[in-house]
Amino acid sequence: MKKLLIFLFILLLSVSAYAGQRLMQGPASSAAGDYPSFSGTDGKTTTNKTPTEVAAAVQALLDVDYFGEDVLKESEILDEDDMATDSATYPPSQQSTAAYVVAGLATKQDTHANITLLTALTDPGADRAMFWDESAGTGGALAWLTPNTGLAIDGTNLNVSISSMDITMTEAYILVGNASSKAVPVAMSGDVTMVASGATSLATDSVAYSETTGSVKALTPVLDAAADFSSTFTGANLYGGTFICDTAGTAALPAVAAGMNFTVVVKGAVATVLNPNATGTEDTIHLVTPSLGYAVQTQGENIDSSADGSMCVLQYYAADTWLAICSDDWTAE
Repeated sequence: MKKLLIFLFILLLSVSAYAGQRLMQGPASSAAGDYPSFSGTDGKTTTNKTPTEVAAAVQALLDVDYFGEDVLKESEILDEDDMATDSATYPPSQQSTAAYVVAGLATKQDTHANITLLTALTDPGADRAMFWDESAGTGGALAWLTPNTGLAIDGTNLNVSISSMDITMTEAYILVGNASSKAVPVAMSGDVTMVASGATSLATDSVAYSETTGSVKALTPVLDAAADFSSTFTGANLYGGTFICDTAGTAALPAVAAGMNFTVVVKGAVATVLNPNATGTEDTIHLVTPSLGYAVQTQGENIDSSADGSMCVLQYYAADTWLAICSDDWTAE
């Protein structure tokens, strides 16, 4: 840049000298030869030039790229408040830049309110998690989460301990011992319904208890006709219940399933027939009595009794198979 200014200064002096000389002498004609020539300090002499030619030469010098790149022109500065051109070459004006930034900020969330909420929190002096408390004031507020019983915050960890936590179970839960295989004590108080419907399975090496208090309520026996067995003796009754048949007929047994275990008692001299399920693969009954011994019935074969007070305990033996341990009054049809 400094060299360019020096060059232009020397050029200006030369043109000024030339113009002064011409004013004093004046040309004999408008031909180029009528203008005097000039000699530089290096001894070289320029050819005679008209003023128009000199002006063209100066303009050519001004158009030279002295900075290694094109000189930015005023016409190349973009006046676009929305930056629609998205040019990688031409810059926007100051006014367009300011307008674009202001318009962009207008679409953003005002963070002043959030900053105010953050500054309202004080150092809790302990590890805490921040949360939104909708019940605090009008519209809620940010607050520190204070661990309640059974919860502890340690650095970035939220630890849960159920050693003294009250849990209301409304769905299915699995209790698993800790990594050291210690026992998981479960204390229950008040009325506890273990199973509303279905079965409870215990998958463990052993089940033990140290003390029982109160009483365990058994299922209420169902008194009904043999023909109504399949409609009135269902659900939990099939897992420990008792059916008392007071009207002769055929009781249709359900499809045998693991865990099923129930008792059938005949009340009065009413002929009672137990018919194994025939859906899919017909079930088989293994009949055991004091006099008969162990007798495997043919697939789908019934057992029956008509003796007052006769009793038969049926339980799951294997897939599609019942084990019936009965009094001597029960026989195979």
